[in-house]
Amino acid sequence: MNNFVLKKFRSKDTESVYYLLTFLFEFAAGLTFATYVLFLLSKGLDLFQVMLVNLAFMIGIFIFEIPTGAYADYFGRKKSVILSSTFLIIALFIYFVSSNITMFIVAEVIAALAFTFASGALDAWLVDSLESKGSSDRVDFIFSHAEIISKLATLFAGLIGAYIGSVSLALPFGAGAAVALLSLFVSIFFIRENFVRRKALNLVGGIFQMGKVAKDSITYGVKHKVVLWLIISTVLATLAFQPLNMYWSPRLNTLAGDKIWLMGWIWALMSAFMMLGSFTVRGLLKKEKTYFWILILTSLVLAIAVLSSSMSNLFAVALVSFLIYELGRGMLNPVQKSYLNKYIPGEQRATVLSFNSMMGKVGAGVGLVIFGLVAKNYSIQTSWFIAGLLLFLLIPIYMRVRKHEMVLK
Repeated sequence: MNNFVLKKFRSKDTESVYYLLTFLFEFAAGLTFATYVLFLLSKGLDLFQVMLVNLAFMIGIFIFEIPTGAYADYFGRKKSVILSSTFLIIALFIYFVSSNITMFIVAEVIAALAFTFASGALDAWLVDSLESKGSSDRVDFIFSHAEIISKLATLFAGLIGAYIGSVSLALPFGAGAAVALLSLFVSIFFIRENFVRRKALNLVGGIFQMGKVAKDSITYGVKHKVVLWLIISTVLATLAFQPLNMYWSPRLNTLAGDKIWLMGWIWALMSAFMMLGSFTVRGLLKKEKTYFWILILTSLVLAIAVLSSSMSNLFAVALVSFLIYELGRGMLNPVQKSYLNKYIPGEQRATVLSFNSMMGKVGAGVGLVIFGLVAKNYSIQTSWFIAGLLLFLLIPIYMRVRKHEMVLK
């Protein structure tokens, strides 16, 4: 590629590079989504070990989030995005060539580095770039479009990855590494960053700030019961979601008669039903339904759908019930987020939301361990059945939220 073409592409709107990198990152990882657990099981891991591998990623995200953010602030967004692509290539390639749990855990830790280096850095580069051009008013518009691109990328990647996985379950990882290599090329040659504002790198200060986030958020949550009980609901929901999120492909693939290519279409349907759930919430809010009643309805949908799917050995029934569960998940997140933000003052919003996110990861980690043991020692169906019962507990939690909300009014 000659210098003229490079300069011409570089001069194009920042949006194009941002959209392209968003698509490439999501597509590279998404190629493995429909077959990831099937691949681990094919390498001789049991259901509990599969959960442990995923737990390594969760722990890595938790540990690396703040240090990688500090790196991006100090050394620049471009270098952070380049490192993200590099680590993603390495993680996917390790999966492609490995066959044991130790290397899979190493790959997950490296993948956590990849995702945390990208987390916020690419968005921050976009905002900084637009501000330097006096176009910051387009940020919300671009973010909303990027969200659609992200969802479509993972939808089609999962579908394509399943067909590739029908040939070899390792191939989606190799293909993902190739796509990540393309993202590395784009990051190196097409991200322009002439506006880096370096900050003093202070590790001790970063650790202190993390402690302050937790302290301020816990204090606020204890004093404001609506927020506290909403955070508790986040922990319970993320805990209960884990066996569904991790074991849907082995369970449905077994019921379907070992048709790996079909998992890609199921993945596409899952993504579509989650988006349908988000649109359903918009319709309910337009009809002036309260957050409380929408969450009660969502809890019932989630719990009944999971129990129905867990108790049926008919593929069609288990699949339809599982897709209704995905519809409920699509409904839950936007309402929960809006409800929580409603009762957090602006000056404390970032700290409380950060703590809510951290607690969600704690719930997910606990769920991975507990349901991994249940699935290994009993069955995937049993883990789903217990998860369905736990989701019913969201109803009394939301009733407590409503009770404290009425007191505030």
